[in-house]
Amino acid sequence: FKVYIPAATTEQTSSKQDDVASAELPRGQGELVLIVDDEPSILGVTKQTLEAFGYRALTAEDGAQAIAVFARQPGAVRVIITDMMMPVMDGLALIAALRRIDARVPIIAASGLASNHGVAQAGAAGVRHFLAKPYTTDALLRVLRQALEGATP
Repeated sequence: FKVYIPAATTEQTSSKQDDVASAELPRGQGELVLIVDDEPSILGVTKQTLEAFGYRALTAEDGAQAIAVFARQPGAVRVIITDMMMPVMDGLALIAALRRIDARVPIIAASGLASNHGVAQAGAAGVRHFLAKPYTTDALLRVLRQALEGATP
């Protein structure tokens, strides 16, 4: 016996749903974002996602590298997304160093540890935006837009 399945219909429906979902997410306007994380897969996926939604992105694998990247482009980086748990220089030390360089740059703290202690420490360091790992594209883009607009979560 033979089975005939219309393959194009499902793909077209899925594509339309993806287009609608993408259209509803906040898009960037070429803002430069510095992503700091010691996990290469997170750096890569986050960078690709941001670039797909209209942002420009720089990456750093630890806090020390992030300071060097940030210092080379004074005033160009509009927001920083940093992991809190990293070798060499952790997120809290990075935040403190960045605040000495530019106290106004928005920082988004990201962590896989769902502890109130980490959030409280980041908040005490002046961080107003937080992403819980693993984060979705929707969460990333919405928190990023809030940080850029100066809105409090």
